[in-house]
Amino acid sequence: MPSISAHMSVAQVLSNKLNINDSNFIIGNLLPDLEKDKTKSHYKIQGKLYLVPNIPYVEKTLDLKDKTNLGIFTHLLLDSYYLDYLTEKYPNIDVFEGDTLYKDYDYLNEDIINYFELDVDNIINILNTIKEEKYLEKRDKNINSLKGKEKGLLQILDKNDFIKFLKDTIPKIEEDIKFYI
Repeated sequence: MPSISAHMSVAQVLSNKLNINDSNFIIGNLLPDLEKDKTKSHYKIQGKLYLVPNIPYVEKTLDLKDKTNLGIFTHLLLDSYYLDYLTEKYPNIDVFEGDTLYKDYDYLNEDIINYFELDVDNIINILNTIKEEKYLEKRDKNINSLKGKEKGLLQILDKNDFIKFLKDTIPKIEEDIKFYI
């Protein structure tokens, strides 16, 4: 749901904070978005306005000691917090209508990467180890997005507010991970 730069920044920060030195954790943070059927890969159930990840089900279903699964879980936690943020911040806008939100992500990539000091080359090297044919097109699209430095006016998101959301959400996800594992 949030951008690749947001997911990878959160993954990198948490990897460092929780001493998870495993590339599978980084890969897991992208895998749900590589699947064609997002309802299944995101374990979605109906939320207030949108379909949201079913975190209790995921926690019971996935072996969170496995670093790939822990990465998937981290991805879904960020998505869940992000959907709450979007519905509170933009209650009168269907943020999923059209490509406007995704264009905002393109415009924010460089700012997110710089703020969180994302090691893009390392992330790209890790993501390039994903070799399953069914993932390659979306993997490459995400890698290109990380490399992009597109500029433009934001239509929905506010740069400072979005970065603050990420910064404030990382400790919540860290606590969730500690609680669940």
